[in-house]
Amino acid sequence: MIFLYKVRIRGIYATALTKLATDAGLTPVMVTKPIVERFKIESRYEEAPDATIKTSNEDSDELVIIGFPEAVDYILNNVISKIPSIIIRRAKLGLYAVFKTKVIRREGRNCIVLYPDDNEAILRNSEKCIEGEELVVHVLKPLVKQGEKPIVGLGPRVLGHLVVLGKGNYVTFSEHIRSTEKRALLYSASQSYVRQGISIKWRSAAETVPIEVALEELENLSKKLVEIEERAKSAQLLEVIYPGEALTLVRFSRISKEYLDNVRNSVVPTAPLHHSIKSCNAIPQEVADLVDMIISEGVDREAIKKALIKYIIKIFSTKPRIFIKHFKPTGECFNLGPAYIDSIKIHNSDVEIILRRIIRSEGMYDGLEISKEPGDTAITTIRTNDWLVIHRYYSQSGEIKGIYININTPPEIRPDGVISYIDLFVDVVAKPNAEPQVIDFNEFKSACEESVISNDICEKICAEIDRAKEIAKSLISQM
Repeated sequence: MIFLYKVRIRGIYATALTKLATDAGLTPVMVTKPIVERFKIESRYEEAPDATIKTSNEDSDELVIIGFPEAVDYILNNVISKIPSIIIRRAKLGLYAVFKTKVIRREGRNCIVLYPDDNEAILRNSEKCIEGEELVVHVLKPLVKQGEKPIVGLGPRVLGHLVVLGKGNYVTFSEHIRSTEKRALLYSASQSYVRQGISIKWRSAAETVPIEVALEELENLSKKLVEIEERAKSAQLLEVIYPGEALTLVRFSRISKEYLDNVRNSVVPTAPLHHSIKSCNAIPQEVADLVDMIISEGVDREAIKKALIKYIIKIFSTKPRIFIKHFKPTGECFNLGPAYIDSIKIHNSDVEIILRRIIRSEGMYDGLEISKEPGDTAITTIRTNDWLVIHRYYSQSGEIKGIYININTPPEIRPDGVISYIDLFVDVVAKPNAEPQVIDFNEFKSACEESVISNDICEKICAEIDRAKEIAKSLISQM
């Protein structure tokens, strides 16, 4: 097998992702001890990665993939594409991408500048910028979440496996370079470039490679920085001069985690719900390790799964208030609730939960275009193996006001009183004496066409829309 790119893999999904990566011809580098033992491979700590795959620090259901564009594309097409029921958000401009922009206005100590696709970016701490002035900037925080503003910095940047260069006269180090001796060597090697007005940031991979390799990359990148500066002089407004480091965020659903459980189980004994437990702070991490050990003794997997579901539901049912985490493919998360448990039923590995909410404020019910009034009641039916969440709205007198069927990935029940799923834009609504209506289908269609929503979801949802319409029609006729 020809190994194309080197990849560093970190986080709770590392074993499963390493299996998928090696099957796809990628070479894992900077490998941790457990992965070395499970795959019988070299640690390769002296080699720098072309891309890194890691669990997000903010959200354990989200994967961060960052690296050279060609390597990230290969990972998406040959590794991530194997995982079902995922959402993919790509940053159009990656980290350290360089482009020509124009100042729109000042806001305090910051300037607001143009960003591609009719967006705006924040140029921090730039007190001397002038409205209408054209500048060359690099991306410090890419745009990957709707509603957030990207952040840029002045001047060009260029990056390699080991170092990032820009304009300035300073040297900084990744916090992961802990060796005092290596820092001293790198600092000394940097001084002749600093005197030329080049800023240097040594990346974490520089700690483990030979100093000769680091020096060679430093020399090559300093020449590339000059080339980028020259190109910038004749660049058009919003022209991307240098692509930087590609950044993609991948959100896992419950189905994704179950798939990764099976992949991991092909390497080392892995219990059902392993990754769901690992991604949930409400359950001690040792529980996942314990049930993995039980599985390794030959205990029936289905029996373990049923027991774990009962364990989770037992804790979940003690919570006085329940919240629903409603993740949008755009990156936004809405917390719905609080709600209160009416009933819970377990059917083998499927759980049905009925929640009740009392409406406290006035307004309009989204999608239904009917008034929301204090004292209304919302009854929500959730089944963990279903792609539909059914909301029924009643007036204070008990009359049905409308039905809203949310179409989403099968929900995940967490012991901390949270139910989470990925919303898929399209929904079905119904009002008394009216035919059910499909709403927001074009948003769903666009997300599929742009490969934000994975193909398996896109293929399934059309059938779910028809089923939701039939359910809505049946429920309305019974009221």
